[in-house]
Amino acid sequence: MPDGRVEAFPEIAESAFHQAGEKATDLEPVQEFLSRFGYLREGSYATGVLDDETSTALAEYQTRNAVPVSGNFDETTANAMTTSRCGLPDLDNGIDFSIRCNWNTRGLTFAFDTGTADIAGNGEFDAIRRALRSWTAATQIVFTEVGVGNNPDIRIGWRPANDPDHSMVGGILAHADFPLDCGVITNTRPKPVHFDDTEHNWSVGAVANSFDVETVGLHELGHILGLQHSTVNGSVMFPSVSANFTLRVLQPDDRAGIEALYPRPAAVTAWGPNRLDIFGLGTDRGMFHKAWTGNAWAPSPDGWEGLGGIFTSPPAVTSWGNNRLDIFGLGLGGGMFHKAWTGSAWTPGWEALGGIFTSPPAVTSWGPNRLDIFGLGTDGGVFHKAWTGNSWTPGWEALGGIFTSPPAVTSWGPNRLDIFGLGLDGGMYHKAWTGNSWTNGWESLGGVFTSPPAVTSWGNNRLDIFGLGLGGGMFHKAWTGNSWTNGWESLGGVFTSPPAVTSWGPNRLDIFGLGTDRAMYHKAWTGSGWSPSPTDWERLGGVFTSPPAVESWGLNRLDIFGLGTDKAMYHKAWTGTKWAPSPNDWERLGGIFS
Repeated sequence: MPDGRVEAFPEIAESAFHQAGEKATDLEPVQEFLSRFGYLREGSYATGVLDDETSTALAEYQTRNAVPVSGNFDETTANAMTTSRCGLPDLDNGIDFSIRCNWNTRGLTFAFDTGTADIAGNGEFDAIRRALRSWTAATQIVFTEVGVGNNPDIRIGWRPANDPDHSMVGGILAHADFPLDCGVITNTRPKPVHFDDTEHNWSVGAVANSFDVETVGLHELGHILGLQHSTVNGSVMFPSVSANFTLRVLQPDDRAGIEALYPRPAAVTAWGPNRLDIFGLGTDRGMFHKAWTGNAWAPSPDGWEGLGGIFTSPPAVTSWGNNRLDIFGLGLGGGMFHKAWTGSAWTPGWEALGGIFTSPPAVTSWGPNRLDIFGLGTDGGVFHKAWTGNSWTPGWEALGGIFTSPPAVTSWGPNRLDIFGLGLDGGMYHKAWTGNSWTNGWESLGGVFTSPPAVTSWGNNRLDIFGLGLGGGMFHKAWTGNSWTNGWESLGGVFTSPPAVTSWGPNRLDIFGLGTDRAMYHKAWTGSGWSPSPTDWERLGGVFTSPPAVESWGLNRLDIFGLGTDKAMYHKAWTGTKWAPSPNDWERLGGIFS
């Protein structure tokens, strides 16, 4: 296929420049463009006249597309309009647009149908997989690849420009759709991500007269998740892009939008009996902290202590001893940062630990003055760093693998670590530090999952892992000391968030997740059976927008946290004999979190 193929919106490129009030037939393609992308309502303007409605629409287009505002059709505006762009509109004034919304789940499936002959092998598919991992890092939504005949949520492929579900003829690079609740092309599965394979060349990387698949795919998948076009030039969700260009990293504006749709979970830990420490990111992306000190919340029942920083991932926290806390998060560039409570004060600033990561961190401690941190690198592999008592291990240790979910980690004893993650096939994989070395490779535990795993240990040489299957049901597997339980045990339910799990004693497990009504649900392993039953779940009420966080500070004690629809933090506790404040009520802890 020839380089360059066609010029974007050639009729606009051939139009003369016009001032407000002028009449000319070559204004018609300009008005059609403005109507197509939501700036003019059909029937509201005089065809071929730069009337007040058209001038106002041009001014709005110029404002949103980083063009000097004049309300006239001038050279700068023409150059912007003849840049290849996404096929979805920018505003809700015209056709085919709906306000943004989100998916009521943290697990989606996708399938490829057709590729492009412009790229050798499966390079275009690998580029899309990388773009999906970028969105997983920002949302904790897991994208599981399935066959095209397995009713995927998203169907991705290269199509002719005259795609019947949404024409890409002209200067349209690609189009997608919004989630099920606000679709503009279809309100059924699968949602399309279609690339024009007639009028545009495709590449992996910056190539003259070609468009980088990962760059365009990252944009279109933002629509699939519910983002509309941005007015910030240089953001992923800006509507137009040039050939021979790459933008493969979410920008601050993109992150602000996606965090509003998919709030990030809190992190909670306990360093002793009757003590809780909770952390979350505010709307300014700074870290905030609140503590239960034994008889009251500090700094106040609805106040939060600001710890500064600017973060792009949910926090991770652990404690290795009495009155000690260690918090981790990713900065704007993807680097890992750390702060500690040393018993009487916070360490100054945030310590940079380097690296570039695409997933929230996972952290654990297997003994006093010991920390182990894990995260996914830009290649999807797991990386590790440890605090050994007086220093950090140099660099970041590569543990290999290619994963689609943030890792989960736990420790069941001194000098022991167990890590879990989801592979490209959606299956669960495991690696262990056995005291002097890592187990070889990554052990496949099977299954197909659509949520990051949750893992805990209730005793020496015991592990329990949980994840959501393709239908949203909860599944469980255990390491019993010398072998894994056979298959994956189905625990029923239909969930829309990754699970959270903890243990308050030997042979005890408590699991939590959000149902399709976004209420909190609970199930317990009591030592001899599941309660309320192997497949039933106890409803704890509430309406939540983030996955739950759970901790236990002592025997027969549970504390659960989640963000409500008002973005405030909410809390419920099992006190040993009952739920407090009540089975369906939640204590509001204030704050505004993203």
